Amino acid sequence: MTARHPLLIGLVGAVATLLLAPVAVLVTIWSWFTCDGDGGSPFSARASTAGRFCESSYSTPFFIVELALPLVCVVVATVLAVHRRRLAELGVGLAIAVGALLVMAIFVGLLPDDCSEEQQRELDRWACETY
Repeated sequence: MTARHPLLIGLVGAVATLLLAPVAVLVTIWSWFTCDGDGGSPFSARASTAGRFCESSYSTPFFIVELALPLVCVVVATVLAVHRRRLAELGVGLAIAVGALLVMAIFVGLLPDDCSEEQQRELDRWACETY
């Protein structure tokens, strides 16, 4: 049985958005720790793949999109679900939002934060240092 009450669908979408927001913030902060460091010391070696990503101009927009995209997906799905009076569309939007958040977090988490043996031989100690 599908829900036909737009107010109820909108309420469910609002609650889903409010529940997803802190999760998106926490996951984005966890991803950002790849680029951050303790007392100015990086967790990722500067010459590693993660270090190069963090120093690139792509890291800040990536983290903004990682935070905003899931929320935008749920809001758009809520509007569509209310307009069409179908709760299933909200479920699909929520699944897409969670999937996007997971994919983006896993992408950053899987970046190597250490230098390869070849990089360690070729580069100075400072470029491959991590804490």
